[in-house]
Parts: sequence; C-alpha cells; structure tokens
Amino acid sequence: MCKILTYIESMRPNQPLAVSLSALLLLPIAGAAATDGSMGTTSTGTLEISLTIPPEVRISGLQDLRLQQDARKRFRGSTALCVYARVVDGYQLIASSDDGQSEFVLAGASRLARYQVRFDDGSGPQPLTPDVPLRSLQANSASDPDCASAHGKSRLEVEVEPSQQLATGIYSGTLRLTVAPE
Repeated sequence: MCKILTYIESMRPNQPLAVSLSALLLLPIAGAAATDGSMGTTSTGTLEISLTIPPEVRISGLQDLRLQQDARKRFRGSTALCVYARVVDGYQLIASSDDGQSEFVLAGASRLARYQVRFDDGSGPQPLTPDVPLRSLQANSASDPDCASAHGKSRLEVEVEPSQQLATGIYSGTLRLTVAPE
C-alpha cells in the first residue's frame, strides 16, 4: 500500500484522472484491497472457502462365469463383486446385454438361451431387467474402493431359464453392468 500512496502523492495535479487511475490499477497490490479490511496497524479480511467432492462409483472384482448344472437341472452361476460408491443417496445399477436384445440371452450355434440375473447388494437378491435401472442400492464400501475386507461384497447370480429345450453346444454372451450415482 505504501507504493500506491507514494505514487498518488507524486502525480501532477493537472494530469487527467483517467490516466491516473489506469496507472494506479497497473501497480501490484499486496493483499490490501479496500474491501478486504481497514488500513491500520492490523487489518482483518475474510474469505469464503468451499469444497466440492463429486460423487464417485466403481464396480470391480467381476469374474467370468461358467454356468454349472445343479441337482434340479438348472444352469447357474454367481460371482462376488465390489461396488464402491462415494455418494449421498446411494447408487443405481443397469444391466444390459451386449447383443442389443431386450432380454438377457446367450448365443449358441443355432439357438438363444435366455437367462435371468439377480443382484444382491447385501439387502437380498433382486431381479434385473435389461436396461432398467435398479435404484436405491447401498454401496459395499464408502472408504475402500477395492472392498478388501471380507464383508462388503455384492453378489451377482445368473440362471438359465430351465423351461428351455436347449441343444447341446456352447452358449456365450456378455453382460454389461453399469453403476451410477442416484
């Protein structure tokens, strides 16, 4: 502030005001703006500080499934997975089939095998519908993105509908899982 006062005192009285003010604005000011505080032996200014932490989600720990036939002749499989979510209102899960079908299907040489998917976030298995969000899910972990602890893992279950008359062969497909904050 001393530099400003010295400059103002040394200005010629007949110099136009616009030039004087523009020259004044070019001078560096070291934290003493008029709205920051009063000039004196001490000066107090205030500022507002804000922090925005965006929501984050991550799905991990997925394993490819090989469906096995159980005693009731159903082909089933399941896998544990982790959903990390740093969100306020939970997250949603959308499951889709990469083949663009409106149902979950595995493609065989000459037929399609329909399958069902259930997801359990720890509150019990819930059926998934292709491209329809399953909402209000709670994260396994809000502090551990990899769900390293034994608890805190979700479960995905897949079952081929048993009423189908499927020919011998290999059936395969890709299930896409997308998590997003609510």
